[in-house]
Amino acid sequence: MSAYGFGIISFRKGSVEFAHDVYRVVCNLFGKYRMNRISWKAYVDNPAVRGYRNFIKKYGGRECAYHRQIARLQDGRLHDMVEFEILAEEWGVALDKKVLSDYIDICELISETEEEIRNLRKKEIAHDKVTGSNPEFPYQLMSFHVSGVIETDLDGQKLKRELELLKERKYRAEKMKAEIDRWMKTIPARMQRIVRRKYFERKTWEEVAIKLGKTATADSARMEFERFLQKK
Repeated sequence: MSAYGFGIISFRKGSVEFAHDVYRVVCNLFGKYRMNRISWKAYVDNPAVRGYRNFIKKYGGRECAYHRQIARLQDGRLHDMVEFEILAEEWGVALDKKVLSDYIDICELISETEEEIRNLRKKEIAHDKVTGSNPEFPYQLMSFHVSGVIETDLDGQKLKRELELLKERKYRAEKMKAEIDRWMKTIPARMQRIVRRKYFERKTWEEVAIKLGKTATADSARMEFERFLQKK
């Protein structure tokens, strides 16, 4: 599949939301539409170039070309242009050991946040029991369960704000987990085994080596992983 001439634009300088949107678009191009290569250009004096360089440094890719005096703009001067590219095999591999080490904590944070959201929602409803008699003979005494919302306007606003903050925290944690899961699918099977044992299961390098078997040692497994990160 090939596609040409599409683009995105933001009028908000330094917008974090825009950077997140760009990331999601690229994820879809590689993951959903199975593109093999994405490339784009920008004039070198465009402030966005700095962001693009940080983007490819973090997620993969490179500056593949520099075009000198390629276009005359409204200011009457000739401007240079830089071109970037990302291959599907490079996308999403620029994760470091710190992010991998945080994986289990991220999963725990998601679970804890979900529990907090459930507990917060319980506060919105009050439950109680009342007693009364059966309206029919023999009119025995019975217990009834009642529930309803009991809150002041101020309490309701506070609950709503807290719920929104928890949902935002859960969204960010789930996004980070999804990035790591996506990255795992792009790396060789052997490296997946090393990462899963060392960072997801928090094994020692000695335990990782035992799982790898054959002639693997703690040092050889660690060095193999270090070389893999450096190569990426």
